Amino acid sequence: MAVEVANLARKFYGIFSESDAVHSIDRMDVLIPTRQPRVQLTTDLPVGYAASSRIQSDAARAWLIAFSLMLFGYVVIPFDTVLASFMHTHHHWSGWKLVYLSEIFSHAWGVGLIALGIASLYASDAPKIPQLFCASLGAGLLANIGKLICARTRPHSFDLTASSWESFQGLFPWWNGVYENSTNLASLQSFPSAHAATAAGLAWGLSRRYPQGRWYFVLLCMLALCQRLVVEAHYLSDVCWGAAIGVIWANFVFSNVKMGQRFVRLEVWLAGRWKIHRKKA
Repeated sequence: MAVEVANLARKFYGIFSESDAVHSIDRMDVLIPTRQPRVQLTTDLPVGYAASSRIQSDAARAWLIAFSLMLFGYVVIPFDTVLASFMHTHHHWSGWKLVYLSEIFSHAWGVGLIALGIASLYASDAPKIPQLFCASLGAGLLANIGKLICARTRPHSFDLTASSWESFQGLFPWWNGVYENSTNLASLQSFPSAHAATAAGLAWGLSRRYPQGRWYFVLLCMLALCQRLVVEAHYLSDVCWGAAIGVIWANFVFSNVKMGQRFVRLEVWLAGRWKIHRKKA
């Protein structure tokens, strides 16, 4: 009888030994396992592991890109006036037309038009637009705050025969009187480029939402950065540092856990309102 019980235990459980299957030789009708069931090992990744891994990978890539841009921007400062002089001489070249038009990708109006296009083509993505706004326009706002920290004369208002370092007018210009002695404050707000920050933040956000078009967004961003050089609004170093700010901020918007939770709640609320609006329409 004990052997039969043990066989039944192996058949239905497959994980107990004879000694575990039978609690008592005298009472063989009672089956009480004395060990915890074995845990079957699996190679499947836990839920959320892939998303977490992607966030970490994107964060590492963002910091690498931003650090490279800042380092390159610092290295090219001595050559800023050389490139600005070249742009001053050749900015009327007809081949720059595409570059001139690309400013839309780095402007608030352009961000709004792109968001409108997304909402029109992909109605389900409309609730995600606020996060894209925050990544792009928020980066531009940060760059504008940076302008209040460091004053630098724009290329179109600077003697390009002088040293590039002389274009810097000092830190905290609103405190040391630089702004008070200037009749055109905008001419002292070259560093960093807010347009570049907006374009980089927008490109990063679009790449996160639509990774299949990543290289296209990067191309549009690069054209927008070139536009700031051609119109003599910024130096190359200004553009590099502005783009670095855009990448860092956009990555924070899309990768920070608390920020992401807030946007998820906002997206859920907007999705509900959007469905109600579409049903009424």
